[in-house]
Amino acid sequence: GIVSSLHTWDAWTKDLTDNYRVVRLDMPGFALTGPLPSNEYNIEAYMQFIDQFIEKLELKDVVIVGNSLGGYFAWYYTYLHPEKIKGLTLIDSAGYPQKTPWIVGLADVPVAGKIGAWITPKWLVSMNLKDVYGNPDLLTDETIDRYFELVMRPGIRKSSMKIFQLLNQSSKDPNLGQEIKNIKKPTLLMWGAEDIWIPASVIEEHWKKDLPHAEVVIYDGVGHLPMEEAPERSVVDFKRFLESLD
Repeated sequence: GIVSSLHTWDAWTKDLTDNYRVVRLDMPGFALTGPLPSNEYNIEAYMQFIDQFIEKLELKDVVIVGNSLGGYFAWYYTYLHPEKIKGLTLIDSAGYPQKTPWIVGLADVPVAGKIGAWITPKWLVSMNLKDVYGNPDLLTDETIDRYFELVMRPGIRKSSMKIFQLLNQSSKDPNLGQEIKNIKKPTLLMWGAEDIWIPASVIEEHWKKDLPHAEVVIYDGVGHLPMEEAPERSVVDFKRFLESLD
């Protein structure tokens, strides 16, 4: 997801690695992977990156999982390369035209966008996280520190602003998501009922119409990050989905 990192999957990974191979990555422009040398971002470059990653690690029978922007990458890659994907899990995924979150929209405000590439107060990161958590009381100082420190890595704020601009543009495209109906792979949709960034209402409005075969699980009291906010509940449902693929 945007301005997130592979650490958001820590709890899931701890639970899953006894029986499955788990591979986590930070997409270019974020966290440990860092910015692309060109600092130019588009969906074609991201799809090429994922494909090269899967080929380099010689991954087979891939069950691809993505949250938010990562969900968009996951379903689009599944659409392009169904032969390489065994199953698809989308968690509060981007997929259809919508108004972008306020923090993303700032990138298109001339002064704010430029300032955001150089100045990021910790309180802004904290406020943003409290927005995405269904229950802000679950947000620890350690989690806030992790997000903040990764955002402060060299080049990350500049690349984030570029990616935000890409999101602001693509989210207005009336054709966004038209490929979803062509996805035939087994799919699990997981959503936080309290998500204010991508509300659960989008499931009935769009996802169920385009993916009628998809299984849907909604978590009460949870926001945009079920795998981080409610890892025990969500990983149980994910493991059940994995078992159904065998």
